[in-house]
Amino acid sequence: MGTIIHAGLQLIPLQTVDPEYSLVNKAIDVIKASGLSFKVTPFETVVAGSFEQIQSLLSSLEQLTKQQSIIEWIIQVRLHGKLNTDLSLSLEV
Repeated sequence: MGTIIHAGLQLIPLQTVDPEYSLVNKAIDVIKASGLSFKVTPFETVVAGSFEQIQSLLSSLEQLTKQQSIIEWIIQVRLHGKLNTDLSLSLEV
C-alpha cells in the first residue's frame, strides 16, 4: 500500500431532483463500506487512504450512479499528499 493521502469527494447528480439527498447518503454508505477513514463535512466528504484505495472508491461511486440510473453526474475530487509522509485524518468535529 502507498502513502496515505487525503481526498475531498463530492458526488453531484445533474438533472435529478433529490430533496432527501438519497444519492448523497448512498454515496456515504459506499464510503463507509470501503473501510477507509472519512469525515463528512457540509461541502464534501474527506477520505484518507492510498491513491489506489481512493481510485477504487471512485470506481465504486461511479458504479453507484449506474445502479441508481443517474443519467448525468459530476464527481469532484481534490487530493492532498506529502512526499514519503502519511497524512492523518482528524475525525474531530
